[in-house]
Amino acid sequence: MTNEEVFKVKNEQQLIALEAWKESGFRATLMAATAFGKSRMGVIAAGTFINRNPSERWLILVPTINLRDQWEKEFIKWGYKKVLPNVEIICYQSAYKLNNEYYHGIIADEVHAGISFEYKKVFTHNQYARVMTLTATIDDPEKKLFLESIAPIVYQMTIKRALELGLVCDYKMYNLAVPFNTVDLNKYKTNQSSY
Repeated sequence: MTNEEVFKVKNEQQLIALEAWKESGFRATLMAATAFGKSRMGVIAAGTFINRNPSERWLILVPTINLRDQWEKEFIKWGYKKVLPNVEIICYQSAYKLNNEYYHGIIADEVHAGISFEYKKVFTHNQYARVMTLTATIDDPEKKLFLESIAPIVYQMTIKRALELGLVCDYKMYNLAVPFNTVDLNKYKTNQSSY
């Protein structure tokens, strides 16, 4: 497939996912393989609502500073630079401290990393009209249960399906055991003994 063909298929699938989010009352999880374009869907969602109502305030949650910076670039890349003043992009490590805030929308990227006991407070201690959570996978049963209560999974694009559609490259997975050196082994033992 050419790059243009891949983008066309991704775009079609992203629009299907966004429609599922809309049909859920704008409260849902979109689960898709890495490289599917989850960030683009979040940008389109927030950007569309802010363009319609320039007073809207949106919160983007991410697990790392690198992703925080990447999200800002995504808004620019997809033509939504002018909405950035209405978007707060922060890490879960800071967001869980927010209390009694109101957002027109929350987008939680890599949500599996953002719904630990403490971090999920951002969802329980604040109000929001819409929520879109994004992840490639969520295996922890407790996290899955919490996620279902705030944003049920309404769309899934597995890695297998993404491969079938030509959206990602085929791959082989290797498990390569790497032995600890003495210093790292001692640190590991010290850390493990604290549990």
